[in-house]
Amino acid sequence: DQILKVKFEIKDISVSDDAFYFYLFDLDLYEETLSKINNFLEINQSSKHLLEGKINVQGNNDILFTSVPYEPGMKVKVDGMVVSPIRLLDTFIGLKLTPGEHTITFDFFPNGLKEGIIISSLTLLVVIGYYINKKENL
Repeated sequence: DQILKVKFEIKDISVSDDAFYFYLFDLDLYEETLSKINNFLEINQSSKHLLEGKINVQGNNDILFTSVPYEPGMKVKVDGMVVSPIRLLDTFIGLKLTPGEHTITFDFFPNGLKEGIIISSLTLLVVIGYYINKKENL
């Protein structure tokens, strides 16, 4: 352990004690922890609304921690079966997996998109009908 002394000399400026934050990042611990993670999702297919990959789970009670945001409208399948994802850190999707090889599919269709498409299409038809009717009455 090393002791680091920092001295700030500020004149004519008012600064509160809670304005400074110092953090320490232990790179060795990070690399050691990262080396223990041996189950990565190998992405096979990706598009705007679909993400599919394979993973080989070796341990029991493993949870796949993804960086995929937890959003309503996200359908998750493991080996073709729809599963309920776990909300991790109130932000990301997690999946509880059993040992073995699995195919994971994330299919996103935003809530309200279908209704929005229908309303927009009907509005477009009304506008087109209005202009056709207006042209015929001239």
